[in-house]
Amino acid sequence: MSNTIYQGSALNPTLFEPANVQVNPRFVGAIYPDTITPEPPDKALSLNCESYFPLGWVLLTIILLFVIALLLFLYFQQRQNLINPSNCPQIKGNYGVLPGVTGNAVRNCGNQSNQPCSFQADSLEDAINICDLRSDICSDFSYDPGSGEMSILAPNAPLTAANRIDVYIRQTGLSTGN
Repeated sequence: MSNTIYQGSALNPTLFEPANVQVNPRFVGAIYPDTITPEPPDKALSLNCESYFPLGWVLLTIILLFVIALLLFLYFQQRQNLINPSNCPQIKGNYGVLPGVTGNAVRNCGNQSNQPCSFQADSLEDAINICDLRSDICSDFSYDPGSGEMSILAPNAPLTAANRIDVYIRQTGLSTGN
């Protein structure tokens, strides 16, 4: 069927000629129901979910990947910076203990202040008292309970493994909780 309107009358069918009037296609279905064709939706008025839906998922995926990467980084960073508990000094009073190590003695003792700072101590308590009396140079000391030798060590000096000798480090800024 065409969308044109014919003029004329039912009494005189020969006079039917095309008129110069165009029919709105929206109303054709009302006149001729078998010719209904769907119109494309008006893009200005319709909500097109496909235009923003993938962009939202992409942004959400990027944000989640960033958060996961950040959490993985923090997890591995935390594991990397852990100190093995066997390397931590054990607190015994005012001194921390590093068992089984020794270091080089400070060389500013004696008459000319060029002798190693090594003393004979009958017990660990005597060694602590000697270190406390020489607190100007004693922050670390080693003590061998077998020989009773106590040596004042240089601060931050490298330590080496030893069988019976322990290093005692003065703990500063500790509160006893009393």
